[in-house]
Amino acid sequence: MRSLGPRLLTLDLAIFDLPRTTGEALAAIAAPPLVRLTLVIMRTAAEHPEAVGEALIAHASIVAELFATPGGREGFALVLRYSVIVGELDPAPLSERLKRALDPELGEAVMKTFKTTAEKLREEGQRTLMERLLLKRFGPLDDEVRARIGKATAEQLDQWVERLFDAKSLGDVFGA
Repeated sequence: MRSLGPRLLTLDLAIFDLPRTTGEALAAIAAPPLVRLTLVIMRTAAEHPEAVGEALIAHASIVAELFATPGGREGFALVLRYSVIVGELDPAPLSERLKRALDPELGEAVMKTFKTTAEKLREEGQRTLMERLLLKRFGPLDDEVRARIGKATAEQLDQWVERLFDAKSLGDVFGA
């Protein structure tokens, strides 16, 4: 193997044992803010999912760094999505606390991201529920129905759920 050394690619990989690495150590690694914040949140969620919100607040400075990078808002939305799902967070009080931990302008951007992410998660939940209800009521759904549900607005989903109770067919649900 030694003779192959010069011919092999050398890769430097940082492998972390998340449970054994502190949040502070993960926050301090030489990596982009999205990576650091993601590792901190994953580490926290692995042992104490209820503390994910506190970890976001404790690492508000990384959130600020992340928002200053290209695509930072979208990256934060991904971390936030994971945090809400894994940590079973209520986004409203958490967003207020994180907003207070940041400067006012950045706090508003974070609040907007929280709101948008919460709306998307709600719509995904509505879509999943709609598919499950239709499946239970009418049997297997074809790709066209699934696509229609996937493209629906929150308002459409609400209308369809209301129609579902009296519907005798999928056409009745979708108002066709």
